[in-house]
Amino acid sequence: MLQNNKFFSSPDSLLQKVSLLASNPKGFNTDSLHFVMNSIDKNGQEKFYSRLDQSVKSDWIYVWQSVYFNSPGRYSVRVLNRQDVLQAVGTFELFLP
Repeated sequence: MLQNNKFFSSPDSLLQKVSLLASNPKGFNTDSLHFVMNSIDKNGQEKFYSRLDQSVKSDWIYVWQSVYFNSPGRYSVRVLNRQDVLQAVGTFELFLP
């Protein structure tokens, strides 16, 4: 899902915007996707951060979702369809300079 796994943000920004791209060459075959974001602590434990829903067309092969994060750190992102079947997964790290 993520082509990049490290993002750098301005030190004077309160929220860091990250644009997430999910793709499925066969189409998503659903009318709704759920982006579920979790923060990852130093022990590798995930904690729910946010969920965003997006309406899609069943034959779309790409979807974008812009997400604001309020602190640097490691995050995981899972993209699920309406039936909660995993469509894509990725992790990334957000840094402040």
